[in-house]
Amino acid sequence: MQKLSPARVPAPGSILLREIEARGWTQKYLAEIMGRPVQTIGVDAASSAH
Repeated sequence: MQKLSPARVPAPGSILLREIEARGWTQKYLAEIMGRPVQTIGVDAASSAH
């Protein structure tokens, strides 16, 4: 029988960072599109790089 292991789930900030970079956007631009303050976006390149 094959041993199962849990899936590795990426942090939401890491997904957002990849999407922002792929689209050539800034966090400020994403915040403007979403109608939210920049502080609520929560994308931190240092912590999302793992």
